[in-house]
Amino acid sequence: MRLLAKIGLILNFSFLILNSSMAQPLKALQKFTHADTLRGTYGPSRDWWDVQRYDLNVKFNFKDSTISGYNRISFKVLKKGNSLQIDLQEPMIADSFKMHIPNCKVTGAEYDVDFVKDGNAYFLKLDQTIKDEPYSILTVYFHGKPIIAKRPPWDGGLIWKSSADGSPFVSVACQGLGASVWYPCKDHQSDEPDNGASIIMTYPDTLIGVANGKLIKETKKNGYKTSKWLVSSPINNYNIVPYIGKYVNFKEVYKGENGNLNMDYWVMRFGLFGIGNPGTGVIFLILSMIVYGMAFDFFNISGSLFVEKETDSKIRSSAQGLFMLMSNGLGSILGGELAGRVVSHYSNNGVTDWSSAWFIFAGYALVVAILFALVFKYKHNPNEIQNINH
Repeated sequence: MRLLAKIGLILNFSFLILNSSMAQPLKALQKFTHADTLRGTYGPSRDWWDVQRYDLNVKFNFKDSTISGYNRISFKVLKKGNSLQIDLQEPMIADSFKMHIPNCKVTGAEYDVDFVKDGNAYFLKLDQTIKDEPYSILTVYFHGKPIIAKRPPWDGGLIWKSSADGSPFVSVACQGLGASVWYPCKDHQSDEPDNGASIIMTYPDTLIGVANGKLIKETKKNGYKTSKWLVSSPINNYNIVPYIGKYVNFKEVYKGENGNLNMDYWVMRFGLFGIGNPGTGVIFLILSMIVYGMAFDFFNISGSLFVEKETDSKIRSSAQGLFMLMSNGLGSILGGELAGRVVSHYSNNGVTDWSSAWFIFAGYALVVAILFALVFKYKHNPNEIQNINH
C-alpha cells in the first residue's frame, strides 16, 4: 500500500512539472541570451518613462499573412533618461519613430528620432527637449509578417485560420511570448498603459472585427472595413487582442444601479460540431452542449466515486490524484496532441474542413463507448457507497 501511495505522489509531482513546462513558448529549456536580458531587464532605457496609453492602428492582409500600421505611445516622463527602448520581435520591422511633445513649441509638431537596433529591441537616441517635458507621444510605424502560432494558445504568435465555410479568421496568442511579437511596445509586464488603449483594425469588409472594450466607430471603403475599439481602464500589453472573422452580434440591456448596462455578445460562426450551425442547425449545437455536459459530469463524478469506493482509505487521496493525472493531465495532453493532428490533416492552405474533423472525434467517442460497455464489467451496489471509511 505504501509503495502504491509513493507511486501516486511521484506521478502527481511529475504531472505538475510537466504541466508547468507547457507554457509559451514551446521550446526546449536553454541558457539566457543577450536578447533575454534586453527583454526582461527594467533598466535605464525603461525605468525613466511610464506608459499612459496605446493607440494601435493595424491593417491585416489575409493574402500574405502580413500586417502594417503604427502604435502611438503616450508616456509620462518620471526622470531624465538618455535612451528609450521599444520592443518589436523579428521578423517584424519598425520603419520609423516620430516624437511629438504636446506642450513644446521648440521642436514643432513632430520630428524623427534616430535609433539603434539590437535584436528585438530598438534604442532611441533622445535630445534634451524630451527630458524637460512631463508628457510625450511616440509614434512607431511598423510592418512585417509576424510569427505564426503553431499550437495556440500554448505557443505564441498570430493565428491565421479558417472556419468551416472557408471564411478567414485571425487573432493572436502572446501572453508568454509577449505583445511585441506583433506590435511595437514597451514589452514589460510591470508597465501597462494606465489610461487604457484603443485599437483600430482594417480588414476585408466581408468580416467583422472584435477587440477589447467598446466599439466606437466602424467605416467601409474600397472593400475594406475599419473598426475602432476603446478600453478606458488599464490593460496588459498582451491582452490587447484582435478577433477578426464571421461573427454574429446580439445585445441585452440590464438595469444597473446607476442606469442601463448595455451588453454586447459576439459569437463566432464556427462549424463546431459537424452538422451544427447558427441557422437551421442550431438545434444540433444545443444538443451537443447538453451531451457534452452530461458526459463530462458522468465521467468525472462517477470516476471519482468509483475510486473512492474501490480504494483503501490510506491511499485514497493518492488514488484520486492518479485518476486526475490520467484524465485531466496526461489524457488532456495526449488528446490535445492527437486532436491537433486530426485538425492539421483536414487543413489545406489555412482552410479547415471542420465537419470532417468533428465527425472523426465523434467516431472515436463512439468506439470508446462501445469498448467501455463490452470490457468494463462491474456490479453496482448502491448501499456500499454509504459505508466508505475516510
